[in-house]
Amino acid sequence: MKLPILLLLCLLLNPNTHADPASITLPAHPSYAQVENLIKTKKIKSPEELLGNFTQADLANFALVYSSRSSQGATPENPRTIVFNKTSNLTFAFNGSNEEKGYDRMEFMQFQPDTKKFELHEVSFGGGQAQVSTANPTTCLQCHGTDPHPIWDTYFFWPGVYGSEDAQVVGAEESNLGDWFTKRKSNARYAWLYAASSAADAFRSRTPEGHAIELGAQSLGMYLSGQNFQAIAKN
Repeated sequence: MKLPILLLLCLLLNPNTHADPASITLPAHPSYAQVENLIKTKKIKSPEELLGNFTQADLANFALVYSSRSSQGATPENPRTIVFNKTSNLTFAFNGSNEEKGYDRMEFMQFQPDTKKFELHEVSFGGGQAQVSTANPTTCLQCHGTDPHPIWDTYFFWPGVYGSEDAQVVGAEESNLGDWFTKRKSNARYAWLYAASSAADAFRSRTPEGHAIELGAQSLGMYLSGQNFQAIAKN
């Protein structure tokens, strides 16, 4: 049976019209809009499934929070992980245990370079089905303000974060981070993070070439401070 000429032209001009959702992937350095599109198109059912769609390079820069003041709980064994991408200006967070609050949610923050504003989003995976919030939901604005901005302590003191004092991991932090590193590959979420060779290497941020540089918390602080400066200057 021959296809009508108009339909044939549509298929030729738009080869992805009937693309298999399973074949759709995230580009490197994705924006929040691209992540949301992937969630809806592939019907992503959990944070760990979503993390599996990112490249290793896009999961290489993160800070580990073991005592959280946010709506996502954390412990030394199951820290809240804040991933940040300096190229796409996307930051997002998740935790690693169903015993912690907020386990079924991921929180996203997109800095918009054109408007110099932060846009917050929450994705809930309760019941195995993703529910995507509108931009800047009330639950996020309660902490981040009506003109939302990131909440992060300045250098060099980050209470409850690995490397909390002067970018050093010592004492109980060193021991707990080692335990986390040893077990992380068996965790459905942490296993997707950059495959560092050691605990000391795991929590450091990286250049685009993959070279370890400063502490993740320190790098996150500089990254957010730069965005905040742009937002303040705009006003």
